[in-house]
Amino acid sequence: MNFFMSGQLKDNYKIKRMQDELSLLNAHILIVDDEIEIARLTKRIIESFGCVNVNTVNNWKDALNFLEKNTVDLTIMDIDLSSTVDGIDLVKMIKEKYDCAIIYLTGWFNDDVFQKAKSTYPSGYLLKPFDSNSLKAHIEIALHNQTMKQENVILKRAIIQTIVAMEKTVAMKDPYTSRHQNRVSRLAVAIGEEMGLAPDIIEGIRYAGLIHEYGKIFVPTEILSKPGKLSDVQFELIKDHPLKGYEALINIDFPWPIAEIILQHHERMDGSGYPRKLSGDDIMLEARIIAVADVVSSITSYKSYREAKPIKTALDEIETNKNPYSGEQLYDPDVVAACLKLFRENIFSF
Repeated sequence: MNFFMSGQLKDNYKIKRMQDELSLLNAHILIVDDEIEIARLTKRIIESFGCVNVNTVNNWKDALNFLEKNTVDLTIMDIDLSSTVDGIDLVKMIKEKYDCAIIYLTGWFNDDVFQKAKSTYPSGYLLKPFDSNSLKAHIEIALHNQTMKQENVILKRAIIQTIVAMEKTVAMKDPYTSRHQNRVSRLAVAIGEEMGLAPDIIEGIRYAGLIHEYGKIFVPTEILSKPGKLSDVQFELIKDHPLKGYEALINIDFPWPIAEIILQHHERMDGSGYPRKLSGDDIMLEARIIAVADVVSSITSYKSYREAKPIKTALDEIETNKNPYSGEQLYDPDVVAACLKLFRENIFSF
């Protein structure tokens, strides 16, 4: 049953075959099977592929002990381990602590077992007796995908470090703006969680919030920190910061649409915002969330030209301007509702 051998995995297998051969030679593989002779046979077959780092264990305790002391890229797991802990339970334990690919290689199969095994997101599933060519193909694909996963983690870490560096650049320019960005990021994440958004979307909101004012580094410091009222020309320079931020970040390949979120965070539901006067659903949900968090943080923060206002003032502002029948629907009602709940039920505070 090679349900993992279709679609994109087949393409990956063909395109990356030479790289996968190299991965196989260097991979550290652990076989977990209570049938000692089957484990030994599987080991010999894998070694015939050129892999020299293959080990076997015959029970779940030895498997965990081996993983604790050794690097493992791929675990080949029997499901029926003739113990109170079966292979599926063992995989769940492994994934809590270790980052390795999993292939089920088992003779124990029915629809219920198959669905439980599939829910642990293995890299493959083979039935005994197995074909050596199928085993090799599954191993190569599992190792390739594991390598890609690790490379993505490294890349994502580098991107986050870039975002943090950008935030520090803003802090050097204007500490108030930096503090405001951190507050917005925290509140926007809390709103996203309250709305039940997917973790990846919330992560994008977190980092967009952290640098949503990045375009202000292009605004003269004397304007950002001016104690009095801004002139019309000065205000227009301030209003240019979403576009400046967008232009600075658009060519960075973030995993999230950060540049577009930054561009839209001053748009308003009734089309009265800037810079593109978008309205309604034309504004990204992430930007609508940042917009509400931005307003609440801004009103309740000290500024060079006024003292910080109470949280009630900020909540009244977003609540008053969420009503589509009031003539000025500035903020998304669902976002506002989530934000109000966070503060009024003491779930969140700055």
